[in-house]
Amino acid sequence: MTWTVKSGSAKLSSVASTSGPGGRVSANVTFGSAPGPVVVTVSLGTTAIATFNLTSQPVLSGMSIVSGNNQTTTINTAFSPLTVQVSDVNNNPIVGVTVTFTVTSGNVAINPTTAVTNSQGQASTTATAAQTAGVSTVTASYATASAVFTLTAIPLGPQITAGNFQNAASFQSGLVPCGLATATGSGIAPGITGTVSGASFFGPLPFTLNGLSLSVNGIPAPIYQLSNTNGKQQVTFQTPCEAPVTNNGTVALTLSGGTSTVTGVQILAVQPGIFAYGATSSSTGKPIAYGDLISGDDGSYVSATNPAKRGHTYYLIATGLGQVTPAASTNSVGINGQAVAAQVIVGVDNLGVPVTTAYYQPGEIGVYVVGFTIPLTNPTGTDQPLALGLTVNGQLTFANTVYIPVVQ
Repeated sequence: MTWTVKSGSAKLSSVASTSGPGGRVSANVTFGSAPGPVVVTVSLGTTAIATFNLTSQPVLSGMSIVSGNNQTTTINTAFSPLTVQVSDVNNNPIVGVTVTFTVTSGNVAINPTTAVTNSQGQASTTATAAQTAGVSTVTASYATASAVFTLTAIPLGPQITAGNFQNAASFQSGLVPCGLATATGSGIAPGITGTVSGASFFGPLPFTLNGLSLSVNGIPAPIYQLSNTNGKQQVTFQTPCEAPVTNNGTVALTLSGGTSTVTGVQILAVQPGIFAYGATSSSTGKPIAYGDLISGDDGSYVSATNPAKRGHTYYLIATGLGQVTPAASTNSVGINGQAVAAQVIVGVDNLGVPVTTAYYQPGEIGVYVVGFTIPLTNPTGTDQPLALGLTVNGQLTFANTVYIPVVQ
């Protein structure tokens, strides 16, 4: 008789090919390194007398992670698939066994909870982060083998649109290099009530405040303050002086590991804004914005009880006047002699008045001062409009309209 391994991984030994007493022949079969079906035949000449269908079961060695470990995503978002491989002692894949996936810590959802290994011995599932940020673990197991995935869910970045980046004084949309700006949106200042300031009497502004940081076209922006008042969340910052003028700027805001990237933000050469305070008009009884105006005589602020006077010089406080000469740099205070590069005009009661000076305020970040004289020929009266405009490349841009309480 002839013994033959027709298929599969095996070898024969102790083969008895000639029948003895009782007419029996025999052979021992030893499985090889590859698990699976093994077919052994016994033939007499060319005629198969018997066929033995055997199965070589794999001997489990262990389970390894193929992909998906140590991932990070935002809450309510699916991670990339979690995939493991089950192998035998000869490092061959074990096909057709059921792997169980279990959330062993944290807060994620998995689907499916079981998966059958494919022809590569691999099984996969998908995990989705819940609404709560944090670290979770998912354990894959089969028989005595297991593997653990570590997954991290981070909060969503602040939710904001390009139009919500505004001049900090005029609140017109857009950013200006070196100027002060605000950004308003949800997720900017969670967990605080009121205002958190980054400003100090000495030292630069922080680039991270209460966990929030932001950059403009990849350049970190120093932060003045965060506020959360009546549900309105806002950050005030200096637009980096090195930011390029463009209609398609990119601002990235990061909070507690979550980042939002906003494109299409306007970065303008100039966009003047006059700082002002809200009050009630003495003449109309209605709300009105009075410009922050300082007397050149004694440094006092102009008010309803301290009127501006014709023939005298005054200084308005502004931002968004663009780059100066010598140039200013990000998060550095102004120094003496840094003049505004653009042409500056000032109007009082809709009449142009002489501009005496326009410069980056020494000792301040993002703040400009414009000096002007009210001519003796200007009208007197209450609530007189105060206008500020800058001309760049023949284009005139006006600031927000504010008022002088009284001109005498």
